[in-house]
Order: sequence, then C-alpha cells, then structure tokens
Amino acid sequence: MTDTIAERTGGAGVTCAGVLLQSSAIAGDYLRMASKTSQAVSSGTSVSFTGIPTWARRITIVFSGVSITTNDAFIVQIGPSGGVATSGYTSSSNFIVGNSAYSGNNSSAGFLILPDNIGSAYVGTMTIYLMNPSSYIYVASHTGTFGGSVSAFGGGGVTLSGLMTQLTIKTTGAASFDASGSANVFYE
Repeated sequence: MTDTIAERTGGAGVTCAGVLLQSSAIAGDYLRMASKTSQAVSSGTSVSFTGIPTWARRITIVFSGVSITTNDAFIVQIGPSGGVATSGYTSSSNFIVGNSAYSGNNSSAGFLILPDNIGSAYVGTMTIYLMNPSSYIYVASHTGTFGGSVSAFGGGGVTLSGLMTQLTIKTTGAASFDASGSANVFYE
C-alpha cells in the first residue's frame, strides 16, 4: 500500500479502504471553485455577472478599488434566470473610522455596501451562501476597507423565486462608478 491517493475526476468520489473521502457529485456536476472573467467597475451605474451555475452554494464577489462619485452607496442584487430581485432584502452595512467614528444604514433593495467618503476605493469581499436550496434562501456578508483606513462590514438575506444564476453590482442615488475599480465572481 502506498501513501499517495491519485486524483479522481469521476462522479463516484474517492475511497480509501472502502471509506468515502470525498463525494464529488453535486446535481450532475463536480465540486470545484470556478470564476467568471474580471470586469471593470470604473464607470456607469451597474455591472452584471450572468451564467452562475445553479449548483453553486457559495458565491464570493471580490472588489478591488471600487469607488463611486457621491456619498450614496452601492448594492449587490442577485436573482434566478428571470432577473435580479430588486426588493425583499434585509441588509445593513456599517463602517468604522479609527476607534470611534461609526456609521450605518440598511436597504431592502439589495445587499448594501456603504462608503465612508466620496472617492474612497473599496477593497473587500462579499460572500453569498445558499442557505436552503428548496426554498431559495440566500444569506450574504461583506468585509473590506475603504482607502485602507476605514473598516466596512455588513450582511443580509433574501428569498428568491428560484436558484441564483446572476448578480448585479449597482450604485444607489445619483452615484456612478469612477476610478479604475474591478470586480470578479468566484463560485463553488
């Protein structure tokens, strides 16, 4: 017997001495992490990612240098193939400056990310989990920083009409995206 387990790509999983170590089949697909193509989030008011597979149970959005032109916020809206949900979210976002200054807000229109200042660039992640695949309940949380000196965090939930296949990153109020930000979506 050797100490090496060969890579297994078939749907049956990997067994060792009759014990299943990893089951790779999920609704006809295999456990893996995949990503979309990174997109510029540097102008306009929204950026969309489509084609997220319905088997995805965890979706992570990575933001790099995303900023907006006003003190309004930006949101993430998710949805099934029929379109993103624009209401029904329970979402809040907060930021802390140093040890004392704190601010927060909430939104029912999407998962909220609240900036601290005009032009502050957001670097962080938002992770969205499928909590219940039979009732389409999704829960999200985000953490990051604006400009390296402001901590940002928040979360929320929404019930969709089907399994998530798309998302949109969208400004609120009169804001538009500026600077040279980008975002990407990873799913597993």
